[in-house]
This record gives sequence, C-alpha cells and structure tokens, in this order.
Amino acid sequence: MNVLAMTLLFLVAAWVPAAPQERAPANWKLFVSETQHFSVVYPGSWNRLLGADGRPINDGLEIINFPNRERVTGVVIKKGGANISVVGLAPDSTPFGWHTVDDWIRFSVRHRIVIDQSEISVAGAAPTQCTTLKRVVSEIPTSGDAYQIDTSYYCTAGGWLYSVSEGNWKGDPHQNDLQEIALQVVLSLRSR
Repeated sequence: MNVLAMTLLFLVAAWVPAAPQERAPANWKLFVSETQHFSVVYPGSWNRLLGADGRPINDGLEIINFPNRERVTGVVIKKGGANISVVGLAPDSTPFGWHTVDDWIRFSVRHRIVIDQSEISVAGAAPTQCTTLKRVVSEIPTSGDAYQIDTSYYCTAGGWLYSVSEGNWKGDPHQNDLQEIALQVVLSLRSR
C-alpha cells in the first residue's frame, strides 16, 4: 500500500464527525442541498461557483478557492486555483440511469488517464454517511500539454449515490492539501 493510501486511511479513521457542523475544522460553512438530498461542510474561505447571472449553478455544491471574477472562461479554474464539487443522484435517475457508484466511475473515467484507484472503509459511519469511499485520481487533458488532476470520492449513503471531486492543475504544489480538503468534505457528507 502506498504512503498516500496509508495516510488517507489514517485520516479517515481520525476524522469522522457525528454531524456536519460538529468537529468540522474552524471557519467551515454548512451547505444543504434539498434536491440532491445531502449536507456537507466546506472551507469558509472558498466561494460558491456562480453562473453568468450571479447565482449558484445548481443545487449541488460547486466551490472554488478564489474569487469568481478570476475564473478562466471555458476552463473555470485559474492557474494555482482549485475547485470542489459535490453531487448527489438517486440510483437509476435520468439521464444516466446509473445503478451503482461503479457505473458512475466507469462513465467518468472513459476519457481520462487513471493514476490511482482505491477503496477506503469509514469506521463507525452512520447509515446517512458514506461507509465506503471509492477514490479515483485521474488526469484530464485540457489543451496542449496541460492537464487537470481530478481526485474523486464516490459513495452511497441513505440510498443515494454521491461524488465529491477536487480538481487542480497538474504540478500544483498544494495538491495533497487540496485532496485532504476534499476528503474532509466527503467525510462530512450526510444524506438527508
């Protein structure tokens, strides 16, 4: 088992909050999605991604670690920036009809280079929490020789399928810290 996987297992065992707002890092905010049936906490210094009309794009959580005015058209994250998205889907929902997170993963990695794939058990998780995380790290070609690194955690909780994905540019010296933040977000997830 590689060092990163061992570190992730340690972090999972050490940080499983009882509720999203309990034991969360200081200055994190609570987000509740009514239509996608989840709540999570996220860093208060991050910003919800806004559409051209200045409103959040959907009822999932899409956040960036820089101001919206610094978005790069067509790419979204700026150099040195990162994003995290949290999405919930009912099994078999349209348009994809995925039955399991494995279906979702197979669809998501079709045009990517998979760097690492692992499974993480979450000890002591409640039925409304993710009890097993499927972690997929992949490279996404963007343009020329530029790549985005995507670290996604997939799970099932409360009968729903969930994905928490963190994206950053390949070579970002803060990648491990950004992956840690995404892990904390997924561990705070509660199905509603």
